[in-house]
Amino acid sequence: MKNIKKSFGIAIISLFLLLTVNSCNDYLDIDEYIYDLPTLDTAFNSKKNLISFVNGAATWLPNENTFYYSPDDLRARALPFQGASDENFSSWNDAAHPFMPFLLGFETQYTESSNRYVDMYKGIRAANLILQRINEVPDLTDIDIRNYTGEAYFLRGYYYFMLFLQYGPIPILSETPLDINGSAESLTYERSSYDDCVEAICSDMEKASAYLPQDFSTTQPYRPTSGAALAVMSRLRLIAASPWYNGNTRYSNWRRSDGTHFISQTNDNRKWAVAAVAALRIIESKRYSIYTYKKLADSPVLDPSVSKQDYPDGAGDIDIFRSYSDLFTGEVPLMNNKESIWAEANSDWTSKEATPVFLGGHNSLNITQGGVDAFRRKDGTDPRTDVSSPYYIPADQVSEPIGYEQEFSGYALKSAAPKMYNNMEMRFYASVGFCHRFWKCLGYQGSGGYKNVEVTYYSDGNAYPHESQKLNFNYSGYTLVKYINPSDSRISGTVIVPKTFSKYRYAEVLLNYAEALNEINETHTIDIDNKQYTISRNLAEIKSALNQIRYRSGLPGLKDSDIADQTAARKIIKRERQVEFFCEGRRYFDLRRWGDAQDAYDKRVTGMNVYQPSSNRKEFFKETELITPLAARKFSLKNYFWPIPYSAMKQNPKLVQNPGW
Repeated sequence: MKNIKKSFGIAIISLFLLLTVNSCNDYLDIDEYIYDLPTLDTAFNSKKNLISFVNGAATWLPNENTFYYSPDDLRARALPFQGASDENFSSWNDAAHPFMPFLLGFETQYTESSNRYVDMYKGIRAANLILQRINEVPDLTDIDIRNYTGEAYFLRGYYYFMLFLQYGPIPILSETPLDINGSAESLTYERSSYDDCVEAICSDMEKASAYLPQDFSTTQPYRPTSGAALAVMSRLRLIAASPWYNGNTRYSNWRRSDGTHFISQTNDNRKWAVAAVAALRIIESKRYSIYTYKKLADSPVLDPSVSKQDYPDGAGDIDIFRSYSDLFTGEVPLMNNKESIWAEANSDWTSKEATPVFLGGHNSLNITQGGVDAFRRKDGTDPRTDVSSPYYIPADQVSEPIGYEQEFSGYALKSAAPKMYNNMEMRFYASVGFCHRFWKCLGYQGSGGYKNVEVTYYSDGNAYPHESQKLNFNYSGYTLVKYINPSDSRISGTVIVPKTFSKYRYAEVLLNYAEALNEINETHTIDIDNKQYTISRNLAEIKSALNQIRYRSGLPGLKDSDIADQTAARKIIKRERQVEFFCEGRRYFDLRRWGDAQDAYDKRVTGMNVYQPSSNRKEFFKETELITPLAARKFSLKNYFWPIPYSAMKQNPKLVQNPGW
């Protein structure tokens, strides 16, 4: 007991030192404050010191848009979820890519390769201190109190949410100050049930939404707003309603000490209605909308099956490539992006890992064929199976060159590219780098041939590994170009266009709404925020939400008959989410909440045959199982959650390890 008390005392002191030294300028975008406060009490004796403390409380917010993990930099400790999906994998299995041991089946409670457990609880305790002591600060206005209280609730809820996503049910700490002289029993907490965690997080986000401003500041654009809190609840409510966490009897033996199931054993259809309302509250606020770019002379030509009406009733007045691509390449300033609900500065590491070595990158981000196959032709048909489409290419012709140059919206599709990549939907071209893709690198100022390059992944291609960097090898023949601007160049001075990453965007709210409505089997009445909602499965609402996403990317709209059947609509929604959020970190969670993860990870990991030379195109462009230890997937029930780190288990004897670990 003495050791536990001592560790909690040290934790409080260490917490303050970390807050006052390692404040997160990237989150609040503030660099004018000094973080050298001598004691914890001084944090609450002036507004200036409080701002420093609040700013520091955001230190543990993880970077959500990079594959790279730096153990020496809190903000570079990327979340593992994007890399641990079935969309991609890294050519490196090392400490900088901690999702790889999880994918390959090497993760244990002792390896702790992506341990965010302690960091998140430091953030939670910091937020609790702000809530407990903010009234001690003498020079705050009422607006100050509202804003900083709102941020504290948001941070606490978000740290719990990050823990919850990775580890499942977690201990919810008492809001009262810890008494380090109390008993060991009073200083440790048991894990709450899944549903109790959901309610605790949503409670914090409801309070945050009530206190936080509706719009972010032009000088501090990464601070959370009222809408950000609502967006977190929308995502969480959808997860909680999903079948894996709503009446899943596979967890029937997983219980708390009082006998309560960690995951409810009774399916509750009302949770889908609650999720629908969580999204609808954001829609009804009318503060957000799908970003579109106006149609220009060089914009892509719409397929005849796509409505020519103005958006959102069609795609007749928008550029269907740039309306999606600009969200990720830095072309639209955050302040002008009404689709972004909460964003962070985009880490450049993902794009660096995708870029070929000879263009200054690492060439180590591999997109799988399964990820590529989710994209459709521009008429909405499946490239492989819909033989009735005018764009269908027989299997024995997919490797043949397109044979003519195409350019639209500044994007060049080369004549040497294979027919299998012709007439694809715009999100494919905005997201996927393939053999014979044209890399503009317009920021390059030298004369060495590093601008306007056609990248090839053949064994004799320009993206094949250099002798000095053999491990920087692309195994699949595909990479991610979603976050690469045409001006980006890593050679001769390095020109990289600054970008933001929207952790929450309005497209997700619409797809959350469509999915939740589709799963409702009866009419439900939901009372929230002094308003009553009557919710049922509504085809018109489902269709409207989905078609806003589809029209933006140039796909034909859905008809009532397409979604009349719940199962058929579910299939459409799943695919729409896979494509719309390709390599944005959503796929990992979607597979798990749907209960589809086992099937997805059990599939062979395939791609192009990168060991073939350019003289053997037909063999190169043939789908091939990737024979490398890096593509060997090992998935079982335990992989639905990460193991709680052994170090945390040792400190808290009340913790119960996740099933299978």
